[in-house]
Amino acid sequence: MDNYALIINNQEFIFSKMMDHLSLEHLNKNGWLAVPAIMEFLVAFATDLASDFTKYIYRCFSTLSALLSTRDLEMTESIFTCASQLIKINNKFLLSDLSNVINVFTDLVTAHKREHIQNFAGDAFGYLIRKLALKNPETVSGFWAGVIEKLDSQSENEKLTNQKLNGTGLLLFQALRGIKSQMDYRAEKILVPLIKLSVFKPTGKKIIQNASVPLFDHLHRDHSGTFSKMLPTDLEGSKLGSDIFFES
Repeated sequence: MDNYALIINNQEFIFSKMMDHLSLEHLNKNGWLAVPAIMEFLVAFATDLASDFTKYIYRCFSTLSALLSTRDLEMTESIFTCASQLIKINNKFLLSDLSNVINVFTDLVTAHKREHIQNFAGDAFGYLIRKLALKNPETVSGFWAGVIEKLDSQSENEKLTNQKLNGTGLLLFQALRGIKSQMDYRAEKILVPLIKLSVFKPTGKKIIQNASVPLFDHLHRDHSGTFSKMLPTDLEGSKLGSDIFFES
C-alpha cells in the first residue's frame, strides 16, 4: 500500500491527531514550536485529500481561530497562511456554502479585535469574494445581504458592533484591493451590489465607510476616482454616493 492510500484510509485518525496537537491545552503544556510545521502538514494533507477534506474544513477553522489567541506575530502569520491556502484549496465547496462561510468570518472578527488579525481575515476571505464575483456574479448581492443580516441580527454593545463593522470593512477593502495601487478588475461586481443594498440597509453603508479609508490609502491618486465615481453613478440619483464617507 503506497503513502497516498495510507493517508486516505487513515484520514480521520491523522486529522484528529493534528487537531489534538493544535489544541490550546496541548500547546500551553508542550509549547508552540511545532505549530508552523503542523500548519504546513495540514495544507499538504488537505491537498492530498482534495474534495474529501471538505468534511473537516469547519472543524479546522474553529481550531485555527482558537490559536489566534497567541501574541506572536510570526505564529499568527503562519496560521493565516495555512487558513488562506485551505480556503484556496476548498474554494469550490466554500462558494457553494456561503451561509456557513459568513458565520465563520463574522465569528472570527467578533472573537479577535486586533487590527492585524482582522486584516489577515479580510485578506483570506476576500479571495473568496473575488472568486464569487468572477464565477457567480449574480450571487454577490446575496452574499452581502447575508452578511448584513448576520450583523443586524446580533444585538450587542456598541464596541463589539464597531469591531464587526471594522472587520467587515477590511474584508471589503481586501476584496477590492488590486495590484500597483489600483482596484481589482472585479471591483465593480463586488461593490455595486453592496452599494445598492446600502440604499435600504444602513449597515451596508457602514461597511463601505469602514473600507473607504484603507482603500483610498491604497489607491494612487490617478486611480482613486474609479472608486469615487462608482458610488453615485450606480445609485441612479441616490444621495448615498455623496455622503457615504461623512455621515455617521
